[in-house]
Amino acid sequence: MNEKIALRSKYKYNSDDFIILYIAEFIPRKDHGFFIKNIPELKKRIPNLKVIMPGRGVQLKEMKILAVNIDDFMELLK
Repeated sequence: MNEKIALRSKYKYNSDDFIILYIAEFIPRKDHGFFIKNIPELKKRIPNLKVIMPGRGVQLKEMKILAVNIDDFMELLK
């Protein structure tokens, strides 16, 4: 449990943050856009929501543009 606390602290997440880690290649078949477009609705229901989406792919740049208005609680990582 101490490792979990240390990692949250290292990456500046609070102990009560609800973190979704979505790991996948940014390609059309994965339909990241659907998920990203629905994150604001999730945020309404889970106020302490944080979303981390690491990955690479042809749609990474497009997904970053799509997520520009929610980047205060979402990270797209390369």
